[in-house]
Amino acid sequence: MNTKLTALLLLIPMAMTSASAVAQATTQSQPRRAAKAPVTVSLEFPGGTIAEFVAAVRGGQPKANIVLSTKARDAKVPPMVLKSAGLEQALEGACMAAEADYDVRVKEFRGAGEPVYSIVAQQRHNPGVVQGAGYTDVTQRVFSVNSLIAERMSGMEPLRITTILSAIELAMSDEKKPPRIRFHEDSGLLLVRGTHGQTSVVEQALSTLNRDLMEREQRYMQFKQRDSIRKNNKQPK
Repeated sequence: MNTKLTALLLLIPMAMTSASAVAQATTQSQPRRAAKAPVTVSLEFPGGTIAEFVAAVRGGQPKANIVLSTKARDAKVPPMVLKSAGLEQALEGACMAAEADYDVRVKEFRGAGEPVYSIVAQQRHNPGVVQGAGYTDVTQRVFSVNSLIAERMSGMEPLRITTILSAIELAMSDEKKPPRIRFHEDSGLLLVRGTHGQTSVVEQALSTLNRDLMEREQRYMQFKQRDSIRKNNKQPK
């Protein structure tokens, strides 16, 4: 074999190894890109229209890309406190809690840049109208569970949200298509989306739990009062 050709063949693997080493060293020397911090929302909203809520979100988070339809602007949003909530969660919670003659929905659109959230108004059908497959039309309702989970002045333990949700789940155990239920911790709101009959069952369950809690609290207070009297009578005079 030609001496020059042999030398060239020997140099090719060495060059490939050298190039690989240089590429590896370059890759290792490059700083790793930091993970993009999620867009979060923290605010105390006193209540108002969905347009005012969106303005408050934009004021605290300028990076929020929110498109609001003209018809959805006047839907009423109750007061709520958000602490480091995800942007999508904050918008969904506000839309589900919004009061209007129409349904307010938010949809996320993802692409190369930051996601865009579009809030639109949709016509609401009359609850109870049967629509194919034997299901009644879907509606949404908002319930406050603060009276059940807040600290009691009597000192008695309040109900846990897990207890409330499990009671509702049991009441819906025979449903082929259970309702969608979400709990907003900061505001103490329970957001329920389901048929008119399902939301009525949730209302009945919460009412029963509240009545039972008040009765148990009354018995608890009576017991504490009797115990205090008994202890005072035992003290030496």
